[in-house]
Amino acid sequence: MLRQKISRWLDRRGIEFPKDWEVKWTNDGFVFRCQKVEGATPCYSVRWADVDAVDAFQIDLFTIDAVVLEFTCGDQTYEVIQDTQGWEQFATAMTDHLPGIAGFHTWYRLVTRRAFEENRERIYSRERAQQVMAHQPA
Repeated sequence: MLRQKISRWLDRRGIEFPKDWEVKWTNDGFVFRCQKVEGATPCYSVRWADVDAVDAFQIDLFTIDAVVLEFTCGDQTYEVIQDTQGWEQFATAMTDHLPGIAGFHTWYRLVTRRAFEENRERIYSRERAQQVMAHQPA
């Protein structure tokens, strides 16, 4: 229901999701916003330090699949879909900001291995990353 409302709102404004959306990142975090609306405020911004987990999965769009990155920050989740502008560069750059995250080509192959199935993979867990870091020699 919510997706339908959002779709209708976007359609009335001539905005296509996700083509007209973009993800941008810095050393502090990332923002997700509509680039077609001049001066648009971000739909959301996330600090890397607040990311507890990242799941990657694909969604069935009838004739094709799209990969989604789902970020968990406390009790909130944020999604960035594959066709968003900057997505692939963003997905690759996550390794610079989330220590211990699986490399792009590793998780992307796992998520896309079977068409039209979710194939959800946990590609980052802060807890797991902290455990690994604690066991590394100083």
